[in-house]
Amino acid sequence: MLHVKDSSVVFTGPASLPGTPGNPPVSGSPIRMMWYPDKAAFRVGFNGNRWQKDSIGNYSVAAGYGPAAIGISSVAIGHITRADGLGAVALDIMPALIMTIQFQ
Repeated sequence: MLHVKDSSVVFTGPASLPGTPGNPPVSGSPIRMMWYPDKAAFRVGFNGNRWQKDSIGNYSVAAGYGPAAIGISSVAIGHITRADGLGAVALDIMPALIMTIQFQ
């Protein structure tokens, strides 16, 4: 749900994630900013067909050109990065270098 007050914006979702999440709220246009409350996930940038329900991890964040944050609590930022482990972080530091860090 969207709340706007005094030029501030808050997006809210359910108190707990559903057992079977619905589809992402937006499909189609490859460039978007999206809050997916059923997975408490945030996406911004060019999706490159990597932002479908099965490619979005619970509590994850992805930003950039074609990033995929698939793991629970994962973060993917940059150009075609992929974070698929629990708490994984994938950063595109330079055009030819993708770094993935995963803490267990």
